[in-house]
Amino acid sequence: MAKGEEILLVSQGHRQPPPSTVLQILHEAAKLTGRSWKPLLSIFLILLLPYSFVFLGNYLTITPLVLDMAKKLFMMSSKDPRSPEFRELLAAAVEDLRGITGAEVASMLVSNLLSLLLVMATVYTVAMAGRGIQVSLKDLLSRMRTWKGPVATWLYIHLLGSGYTTAWFILIGVSAFLSHGSVAVLAVSAVIAILAFLLLVYLQVVWNEGLVVSVVEGDFYGLAALGRASELIQGRRILGFRVNLIFMLMGVIWGGAYSFVNNLLPPSENMRLASQLIFLYANMLLIMFMLAAYVVLYYECKKSHGEELVTGGGLVYTRVPTAAPATLGGALP
Repeated sequence: MAKGEEILLVSQGHRQPPPSTVLQILHEAAKLTGRSWKPLLSIFLILLLPYSFVFLGNYLTITPLVLDMAKKLFMMSSKDPRSPEFRELLAAAVEDLRGITGAEVASMLVSNLLSLLLVMATVYTVAMAGRGIQVSLKDLLSRMRTWKGPVATWLYIHLLGSGYTTAWFILIGVSAFLSHGSVAVLAVSAVIAILAFLLLVYLQVVWNEGLVVSVVEGDFYGLAALGRASELIQGRRILGFRVNLIFMLMGVIWGGAYSFVNNLLPPSENMRLASQLIFLYANMLLIMFMLAAYVVLYYECKKSHGEELVTGGGLVYTRVPTAAPATLGGALP
């Protein structure tokens, strides 16, 4: 703490320690989502329709193309490669592949846009709930005007994540290729892969916090937001690592449960489609709760650096000059 400054703590109600464990982070996230359930429900319902349209459009467009291309490839196996029929089937299969690629790219772009809207709306709503402010749809629409910062951060995260994952798989592939069956080399490669995965878990904490920073603090975006997040997470790295690991574990468990239940369903196309939609909606809810937890972690990191913090216990932490005392407000009810 700088000279001539002090930490003021003003309680408006029952005092409780700030969250410092994974369970407390999740508990605070649940409390904040409970306080802001109305705007969060509105966000969920508003984005539910476009998410469903994208999923159904992707399914109805790509599935026939995939089946048609598979049929043509099967027919090509019985044709002479020098015959006109083979060339016609090949041209038709390539055309199907172009259609599949175009549909996938369009679906990916729209899905990323919807995901970014979900992130911005959820983070802002929960962050304001942490300050005792209940946002309205009008507030959210007004906040969406500052989309350039989160978009820049989002793009950097995707580039960094894609680059890291690609390098990780290349490293694993090269190690496996050069091992020539050597147990020692395979063991070293496995250790390197595990360490790279653990580093990825930590980097995802910084990236997710960078998104929160770019939404809550409008002055930081892109690499500046990631740098700000890296500074904030110092001293809370292990906590952030555990939080992200828990959500990764939850995702694996939920995915495994979905696969198990899906295998028990009758072989009906409509039933499969309905189960996939339910899985999509449940994923949206899980992502919203994960974002709420990262907002709580963001406040916890700010508190650890002596910066302003509002938590669910009705406590306000802030750093102010001793020469100009201030009355703090805005705690949660």
